Amino acid sequence: MELAAVVERRGEVLLLGEDVLSLPSVDAHDGNPTETLQKYLETLTGLKVSIGFLYSVYEGKSDGKQHIVYHAVAGEGEPAGGRFLKPDALVTAKFKTSSTADIVSRFAMESSIGNFGVYFGDETGGTVHPIPAKDAKA
Repeated sequence: MELAAVVERRGEVLLLGEDVLSLPSVDAHDGNPTETLQKYLETLTGLKVSIGFLYSVYEGKSDGKQHIVYHAVAGEGEPAGGRFLKPDALVTAKFKTSSTADIVSRFAMESSIGNFGVYFGDETGGTVHPIPAKDAKA
């Protein structure tokens, strides 16, 4: 199982890589997934990170893994690993996978209108289920 996060701060998203971008992710096999992800993100960035709501759950057909993506919020400071970028500036960016591009694109759209959902499916198709606004606060 791969855990990943859309780590947000002031509308920007934490991405890894220079030419090819990816969301921060870690393989998880045992223990509490949100604790595992939080520890990984805080070690990676050196920042305080709060794990929020579930954002996407999908089966990766190309890698055979279950992918679970959470929304998270980072505290202030320069990240030791990765960098914060504005989602609307990423239109021409290259992403490691098409599913990462889809997640970042959906996040940009949803954050602009303030309504979030949880995606369930695989890397080529699925359904976004709306989250009630009161539950979507990080």
